[in-house]
Amino acid sequence: MSQFNWDKIKAELQRMTDIDYLYNELNKVSDELRSLDISAYLTPSTEKAIQRLEQRYNEILNLISKQQRHLDREFSRFMRKIKKQKGTAEKNLKKVKKEAKKQQEKAKKTGQKIRKKASKKLATLKSSVGGAKKKTTKKKVASKKTTTKKTTAKKAVAKKTTKKAVAKKTKTTKKKAVGKTTRKASKAKKTTKKR
Repeated sequence: MSQFNWDKIKAELQRMTDIDYLYNELNKVSDELRSLDISAYLTPSTEKAIQRLEQRYNEILNLISKQQRHLDREFSRFMRKIKKQKGTAEKNLKKVKKEAKKQQEKAKKTGQKIRKKASKKLATLKSSVGGAKKKTTKKKVASKKTTTKKTTAKKAVAKKTTKKAVAKKTKTTKKKAVGKTTRKASKAKKTTKKR
């Protein structure tokens, strides 16, 4: 193995890390490049080719800048439309929310009215049922007497109606029977006359 000269390596590293030294070296290189004339080393055909390339490069730059301006215009137009649509959408959303809130309040009010009416009806039903029970217990004895009178009256009316119904049936059956006999008799007369 070869021996490393650590002192040389150390000195080179210090020189590379020295910022002033690096700055000075960079300035020397840039001065040399500025003083160098490339056209002196080029042939006329390569010089023409470079001029054509520079011209084409400038044309492409112009085209790119035109396209960029066009894209910027389109983008700004698009953004204006979006902002306008956003504004109208927000207005419409506010209107819808406002209307929904009104409907909700209206529904709450009607619900409260219905609850009040239902509770009033329920209270009146409860009071009438409760009052009816009390009244019936007080008048229980009196109602028993009236119910017996009522049931006997109902029975009498029922008997009268059944008697009337029976009488009607007998009258209609008598009429039918008479009608049948008269028809038979008239048929018999007709047959005897024909003979």
